[in-house]
Amino acid sequence: MIKWLNKLMMLMVALVALAGCGGGGGGGESSGYTGKTTAAALTSANAYGMAIQVVGGLETAHALGGVAKAVSSSPKADEAIPVRLLSDIIEKSATGWTAKPTLAKTVAGAISGTESGSYGSYSYSGTADPATGEFALELIFNEYAADYESPVISGSVSVSGTTSLVDSSVYGLTMVLHDLKLGAVVLRGSGPIITANGKITLVNSGQKTIEMSMVFSEEGTGTSYWYRDFVIIDRTTTITPNGVTGPSMSVSGIFYHSLHGYVTVTTPNDLYTGSYGNFTSGEILLKGSNESKARLSYTDQMTIVEVDSEGNGNFVSVNGRGSGW
Repeated sequence: MIKWLNKLMMLMVALVALAGCGGGGGGGESSGYTGKTTAAALTSANAYGMAIQVVGGLETAHALGGVAKAVSSSPKADEAIPVRLLSDIIEKSATGWTAKPTLAKTVAGAISGTESGSYGSYSYSGTADPATGEFALELIFNEYAADYESPVISGSVSVSGTTSLVDSSVYGLTMVLHDLKLGAVVLRGSGPIITANGKITLVNSGQKTIEMSMVFSEEGTGTSYWYRDFVIIDRTTTITPNGVTGPSMSVSGIFYHSLHGYVTVTTPNDLYTGSYGNFTSGEILLKGSNESKARLSYTDQMTIVEVDSEGNGNFVSVNGRGSGW
């Protein structure tokens, strides 16, 4: 498990048509996943851990880890795979070339460069058209950390898409990760090495739609996690009767845990995000074998994890805690 990622509870990403592991239906990049492929039996013993891993995949880089802390005081609340955080870091790195003033005066052709982070650096090389914003790059991360609360990243990512030359916003992006290594958070300095493989695509068209299939494998233990065929939609939605708007999110996909198996993930009620990046309302539902379920419910003050291990509609609280903890 990944206790060193307690500030990175945060994540996006495409359907890859490969014949993969059984269970769950559909396609999805499964490279590196070596765990169980049958449906998980959700119980009071495993529902909390499964829920935290899923939430860790959904959080954006703007959140501050409040979701895990809101659920429990246990150190296990710090365990999560930073799917969306990783996507955010790659997205920002891939569009950094637009900030170069000389590009506005050039024609389509080869580009390259190196950028430093709070730790380490990354380089990019490929082609770009400053007139249209279209580009195709290979990013090489050299023990790079975007900031002191980010993991150290090493390895390569192939990126292509279209970006705005005015504000560097992304219209569309495809990211393919090749055995990308994620090390400890710089601030903490220790932790296991995680290998990330998979594909992420995103489209901005009034709302951000992210499709992903990602496998994270922990070196040394062999533990792996698979976010399969996830579709995440970010929108701006009216959240009060007075017309105040704010960010909301809907999610669907299949999450595999190497020890427990897979669960399907949906949001019966969209997730709404507060000013600090934490979820303030909404519901995440995990479904396992024999109609067993786990449910995360959010309010301004409380996050509650419940489990229906018998599949009879009777949910029992696993843990709940004020979101300000």
